[in-house]
Amino acid sequence: MFLDFACFKRFKVYHMDVKPTFLNRDLQEKVYIEQPKGFQLSKDKDNVWKLNNLEYNNLYIKDENGNLLIIVVYVDDIIFGSNFNFMSKSFATAMHKEFEMYILRKLYFFLGLEIHQSLKGIYISQTKCLKEILRKFGMQNYAPVSIPMITWCKIGKDHESPKVDQIMYKSLIGSFLCVKSSILDIMQAIRVLGRFMLNPKETHVNAMKRIFRYLHGTIYFGL
Repeated sequence: MFLDFACFKRFKVYHMDVKPTFLNRDLQEKVYIEQPKGFQLSKDKDNVWKLNNLEYNNLYIKDENGNLLIIVVYVDDIIFGSNFNFMSKSFATAMHKEFEMYILRKLYFFLGLEIHQSLKGIYISQTKCLKEILRKFGMQNYAPVSIPMITWCKIGKDHESPKVDQIMYKSLIGSFLCVKSSILDIMQAIRVLGRFMLNPKETHVNAMKRIFRYLHGTIYFGL
């Protein structure tokens, strides 16, 4: 959603991450957090936040007279952008003073997404991830097809088809989850085949192989 908005507003999106990050034990103590400078509530600037749950991803928005700075924190990765580039540079400078950060750079890769930014907008693809999936299941040499599922095909329980390994079938279904954000046209086919995870048959695997063949033919496509 952030990348959609950044493309709409013509933000230049940056990426940096914190060097020393650790996963600690569960906290039994009450923890209160000061409001970050520049992000205080206008009416309650002296209030603090009580930490109820540890969140690994957070969204922060700063608005200065119509100039927006949007920050997304995911564990130790930080991506951010602004319609006023000075706000992005100021935020990066402040973070480098407070924490030990890796170098600031334009966002190219994040959570499996390959991102290309240009004057025309933001292009998102998952070519690397798709190649790894096809190689993992030995389907990189399959002949590509133009659609992920035949429109007139009716897939049911098929009691006569031989059973297949349930764990293997779940692994096939799970492999598609990392590409669902950029290849939306396979979601209906995955939803249909996902109904048979408790009792998968050979016909279901054959239908799933067609999705892999479709991905092979669209491996360089994106949004």
